[in-house]
Order: sequence, then structure tokens, then C-alpha cells
Amino acid sequence: MKGKNTVIARIAGAILAISLGLTLATCQAVNAGLGPKIDLYPPTISISSPTANAYLKGTIALQGKAADDMSLKSVEVTYPSASGSKTLTATLNTDGTWTCNIPTGTTGTDNLPDGQQTLVATAIATSGKTTQTSVIVNVDNIPPTVLVSTPNSYFNPLLKNSSSPTFSDYVDISGSAWDPSPITSVQVTLWDNKVPSAPVKIGSQPADGTNTWSTRFKLKDTDGGALTKQNDGDTLTYEINVTDAAGNQSTYYYHQQDVASL
Repeated sequence: MKGKNTVIARIAGAILAISLGLTLATCQAVNAGLGPKIDLYPPTISISSPTANAYLKGTIALQGKAADDMSLKSVEVTYPSASGSKTLTATLNTDGTWTCNIPTGTTGTDNLPDGQQTLVATAIATSGKTTQTSVIVNVDNIPPTVLVSTPNSYFNPLLKNSSSPTFSDYVDISGSAWDPSPITSVQVTLWDNKVPSAPVKIGSQPADGTNTWSTRFKLKDTDGGALTKQNDGDTLTYEINVTDAAGNQSTYYYHQQDVASL
């Protein structure tokens, strides 16, 4: 009996060993079939700068962050240009932040033109999965157009019957400004040009208003101004600096007298 039981035990052990081997082999086969890693989710991407509807000029630094549960391959930025849609590969940092410099203006056919434009950023995972996001911006590379209406005349030797107005207590300077972007500031500076090679600044101040603007300079020292009796007969000149929301500045202006003579 003892010998018979020993044989049965050996047979049972052999069957158990075979079953175990088949089970392990099956598991290994399944694992090998699935592959070492699976990318189930698409990457994420966001744009942190510029903000939506921002007014911009020059080179635009598009920035943001991207991530993937496995690994990122690249971030690509697409924008319109005079020669068609353009795509640039952004600089991708190890922490997932990225940046891409986009040229604007009319100096090149690959530049982003002026106007309201849509910039698209695409995160591409190593697995091939992609995610897009976009931002709308306003591109403006042209300085404002400025017209001075007051004083309503100035001396211009090229024009007939041209003469300089005379001021005593104060000088009013006013006008208008046009630009695709909002006008953010109008700064007016008044000079005493008695010695043309060394003009003396009387004052500089922001005008009231933007698209339609005006300001007043007091002249007499007895009324808070900077001029005395010794300045009687001096020639005054003025400068106007107009800035738009994109940062363009215009120091050149047209005068109502010039426009009327056209």
C-alpha cells in the first residue's frame, strides 16, 4: 500500500507542477501581448501669455504649459501669414513649460499680419495623441494718426497768408487721434523756442481725453505759469506723444491748417 500511495502522490505532484507552469506561461503571454506601457489619455495644454484679446506688436512670445501621463513629444504653434498657415515648434522645457516667438508685421511673408488673429498651440504626446488650445489676439504695428486742431494756425513759410497766433495768459492745445487699437495716453509738451538751439521746456502734461483730447498750459508766472515779462515775444513750440494699447507711439502729427490746404 505504501508503494502505491507513493506513486499516486508523485503523479499528483507532477500534474500540479504542469498546471502551475501552464498558468505562468499564460500570464506571461498575456503581459507580453499588452506591451510594457499604455497611453490611455491625451496630453493637456494651456496658454498663459498673452491673455485673450491682448493688443500686441513686434515679436509675440506665446507661452504656456503642457503635460502627458506618459511623455510629450513636442508643442507646435500654428498661425496665419501672408503666405498661408505657418507652424513653428515651440521650445519645450523639462517642467512642461513652453514658449514660441511669433514674428508680426509686414516685413516678411511668414509674419503674423496686423488685425485680430487666432494662435493655435498643439501638444503632441510620444504616442501620437494630440490636444489643441487657442488664443485670440489683436496685432497692431502702426502708430496712431494724430491731428491738431487748436491752435488753429501756425507760421508755415510754404503756405500763403500763414501766421503764428499770439497767446498771453494760456495756450490751449487740442486735437484728435485715430488707431485700430484703443488710445491709452496723449502727452503734450510745451517749449520756449526763443533760442532754437537750446529750447526751454515750459511744461509737459497728459491731455484730457484720448481719441478727442485737449489740454491747457498757463503761461504767466503770476498765474502758476513759467514765463515772465522777459519772455514776451518768445516763440513757443509743442510736441505731442500719443500711445496706443499695443505700445505704438506717434510723435508726428498733422495740423488742421495743413489738411485744409490740401
